[in-house]
Amino acid sequence: MSSDKETRPAGNGTGIENSGQATNPLQSMRPRCTKVAAAYISRVVDELMTGSLGLHEIVPELADVYWLGELHGYERGYRAGRATYRERLERAEADRDTYYERWTNPDPRKLTEVRQRRMDEALAAFDEREGRIPSWDEQVALMVDAARPEAVV
Repeated sequence: MSSDKETRPAGNGTGIENSGQATNPLQSMRPRCTKVAAAYISRVVDELMTGSLGLHEIVPELADVYWLGELHGYERGYRAGRATYRERLERAEADRDTYYERWTNPDPRKLTEVRQRRMDEALAAFDEREGRIPSWDEQVALMVDAARPEAVV
């Protein structure tokens, strides 16, 4: 009597077969390309990279995979660029605020006093609310008041 592995056909007609040789159950579900399909894909990729083959000349399913990779790369680059510029913008805003505070309060001792007074006022405002968490509008108002530079006379 022969085993199922021996009587099963070599492929499923799609050029992709399940090898079943992996020890991890997730890996055993991963489709594997036949040697013919792998050679075709490798040749198409090489020709796309050299420019001897255009996207309009390949199988639409492979073109979809190509565009999926392009989209993924674009999105990763876009997110990385946004994060970089967000950090630069936040740093520039912090520098602007610092320079304005120093310009309006040239004495470092008074500047320290102004900052301490703002923190004390914010803490007192919190304590007035009996320790409850302020609403979003109250939090925004407190942040705006605390960020407002004042000239010390």
